[in-house]
Amino acid sequence: MAFRESQYMTGTVNIVSALPAEAKPLMDHFKLRSSQTDHFKIYTNSDDNVRLIISGVGKSAAAGAVKHLTKLSSSNTSDGWLNVGVAGHASLPVGTLVAAHKITDAGTGRAWYPTMVLDFPFETASLLTVKKETHNYPADALVEMEAAGFYSTASNFSINELIHCLKVVSDNRNEKKLDSRSVTEMITTHLDAVESVVHSLLRLSKNLRKRRAVPRELEHFLNRWKFTVTQSHQLEKMLRRWQVIFPEINPIEAASTDSKNSRDVLKSLYHRLTDATVEASQL
Repeated sequence: MAFRESQYMTGTVNIVSALPAEAKPLMDHFKLRSSQTDHFKIYTNSDDNVRLIISGVGKSAAAGAVKHLTKLSSSNTSDGWLNVGVAGHASLPVGTLVAAHKITDAGTGRAWYPTMVLDFPFETASLLTVKKETHNYPADALVEMEAAGFYSTASNFSINELIHCLKVVSDNRNEKKLDSRSVTEMITTHLDAVESVVHSLLRLSKNLRKRRAVPRELEHFLNRWKFTVTQSHQLEKMLRRWQVIFPEINPIEAASTDSKNSRDVLKSLYHRLTDATVEASQL
């Protein structure tokens, strides 16, 4: 599946990988080019809506990389965040792609639970972030060194639905040999699945950004009809929903037909929105 840069025009996804070997196949697949060298290596696509940063190893490095990326985004509260890398696991076969549904910091015991709204086409597992490399695998949990730093920091800037960790199992109790070439090959094997997740995060980011932005038609409504303060708030909320449900329909035209006053406008918009069925692909 080739990634087409023009597909996603408004959402943003930030990818954090610890190692160049993890990042290289992502850079090639998403056509990312170096855009800045200032402590961290940052890469973006031509639309500047998919960004990748190589953090280095460890949770502090991952946290610092997230903070650095937030400085580059004007709308980071609606950005998607994705940590892509490798991890160990006691029993899962090497090469298995897994999404983390629980992330625990082994040092502090603190845990985070990503909201699993995405339909991951692969399995999920708990994840344990440790301070040093180890081959002591806890039962049924991925083991790595960055996710807790990544997730705890990204959650300060975005919502849980938009923050996820994808890990490819690189070693287990029976296979412990690991090198840069094999890491790159493992990530390359799952590029289509990673792209599917990026696609979903871009769509969620886009819709969230639309909901939070001031609807462009709001001023026109306020100038044409007289709204009370309460009605103005109701109108803005309805127009945000309208942007998501009817992105191709002008709400002014839809509300103008039989509307003589602000109450009629709100009633008209309300009925259109209430009757609408939002397909799952739009959410």
